[in-house]
Amino acid sequence: MKPGSFKSMVKSLAEHMVNILKKGGPEAAKATKKQKRPTYEAPEEVLNGTKRDELIFDFKYGLYLKKQANWEETLGRIFEKVSSHYLTNMKQKL
Repeated sequence: MKPGSFKSMVKSLAEHMVNILKKGGPEAAKATKKQKRPTYEAPEEVLNGTKRDELIFDFKYGLYLKKQANWEETLGRIFEKVSSHYLTNMKQKL
């Protein structure tokens, strides 16, 4: 495999994943291109806050958990696509 062809394959896979995934498509493309998992920061809990502060924290924490769950699902789909497309090519070359 030529060095440039792997890079182009990763780029085309990232573009393909953006179109396939309903949620987290752009995030999956960035992770595929950079080959790094996205990081999410958990919101900081306010200890002596008002009821409004607690509701804001609950909302932000819910979004944080949803993003993490969505990434786990997306990661499985990325692995499925990569294994279905590229493992067959590797077997043929071996």
